[in-house]
Amino acid sequence: MPRPKSGPRLWLDQERETWTVIDGRKTVRTGCSKAQLQEAQDFLANYLKANRAKAVRFAEADLERVINAAKQAGAGAVVVKPDGTIRIELAAKLAPTAIKNPMD
Repeated sequence: MPRPKSGPRLWLDQERETWTVIDGRKTVRTGCSKAQLQEAQDFLANYLKANRAKAVRFAEADLERVINAAKQAGAGAVVVKPDGTIRIELAAKLAPTAIKNPMD
């Protein structure tokens, strides 16, 4: 079974003493030294915004239709993950019922 993807992350290159973004097989140097962790984290945040925005494969109108359909179906919540996955949490609506004793 293949390992699950861990997503883009910061990695400290010990030889160069610089931070690098690792994204699957792709590496992007941040230009930040070992001491510039905050700048490297900002670089990663900007990288995620720039690269993950392209991964969304649905329009805003599509999302609105999904949310409306989920509401009509009685969904408790609609969650859109950063990778573009839409998760609909359905809440079971069970009416309380009295349990009858078959011996009565």
